[in-house]
Amino acid sequence: MAGRAGVDEDEEPIDERVEGAIEQINQRRDLMTEAQVALDGCRHALKRTEAHTNSELARLQDENASHLARLAAYELKKAQSNEAAQAADDAAAKHGQTGAKMEVEAARQARADSMRMAMELQSTFDSLVPYFVYRTVLEQELEEKREAVSAAQLEVQSARRRYNGSMTDLETLSLEIQTAKAERQRAQEEAKAEAKTAAAETAAAEKAAEVSWLEAQQAEREALEP
Repeated sequence: MAGRAGVDEDEEPIDERVEGAIEQINQRRDLMTEAQVALDGCRHALKRTEAHTNSELARLQDENASHLARLAAYELKKAQSNEAAQAADDAAAKHGQTGAKMEVEAARQARADSMRMAMELQSTFDSLVPYFVYRTVLEQELEEKREAVSAAQLEVQSARRRYNGSMTDLETLSLEIQTAKAERQRAQEEAKAEAKTAAAETAAAEKAAEVSWLEAQQAEREALEP
């Protein structure tokens, strides 16, 4: 039966397992490429979101600079009030209420100042509500983009591991096929050598038998001579 065009008739057919392994490699390479493209897209989206967030936060801070300055002053006053209260508690624990009179009075005054400032800043708090709401939205969008990048990175790593695993499987299969082919060739060569040896032994035996027959014939002729 004639072989396929361009294919040596003595050449062994390609193992179906190799074709399957190569197909799997191609599929997983495509998936790895898709995962990398998706990761690049997520990174670009994150970069755009970071730029937009920074721009919007800068704009918000500029628009609310006066309110934010008053809020910062209030936060400082509140922190000072808390520190004064803690100092009063420590002094009272160490010296009693009478001995801590100065610290207690300082804490009361600091608390009063903090509460008064808070009441005066009610309009500031109301004005800053949209600022904090929008800032929260911006930060949430930014965090979502960061999480998307992290998830895409994990997918790329997983796709790369699967692709490398397929490459390793093909290498293992190729080695197995090459080893089996070498064993078959060795067995064929041994069979040929054994057949050649057997043929040589048969030829030698036939030659020896022919020589013996000739010698016997010669001996008979000599015996019949007078």
